[in-house]
Amino acid sequence: DRPYVLARSGSTLVGGIVDVSSMADAGPQWLSFMSVSDVDKTVALVQSGGGKVLAEPREVGKLARAAVVTDPQGAPLGLAQLRREMPDPPDPTPNHFFWQEYLARDADKALAFYKQLAGYQSAIQETRLGVDYHVLRTTRGRAGLFQLPPKVVDVQPNWLPYVLVTD
Repeated sequence: DRPYVLARSGSTLVGGIVDVSSMADAGPQWLSFMSVSDVDKTVALVQSGGGKVLAEPREVGKLARAAVVTDPQGAPLGLAQLRREMPDPPDPTPNHFFWQEYLARDADKALAFYKQLAGYQSAIQETRLGVDYHVLRTTRGRAGLFQLPPKVVDVQPNWLPYVLVTD
């Protein structure tokens, strides 16, 4: 129920911006959205898996039916049942979001949750400093997931979006 500004790179929609300053528990951040076939069923699946609903499913104009949830580790995630097809870009494009990483407190539990929620498969891409980097995929790699080191206490579990830049 707040003004929503669409962000574009040229003529391509790349995101949206909404003012959350009046919401006591909301902090400024990018909120990643996952496309789902049925937002109401997916919200129920999130809840049965230990997640919470922050914004109940609602119609978002002619674009989608959407909700905002947290997973069991508290990471916020948007869910959208799109009303029109949005094809994957063939290659990463400068000035566009192109990758997501999930920073987990418990990588095994996060992997189990997102495999159940989104049907992801996972494979360890590499291991550095004793931390496994998992690539989540459906038909192609969709996101990365890794466990936060125990001494990192000031970072909460979250989805971190990346923007491709030219320099």
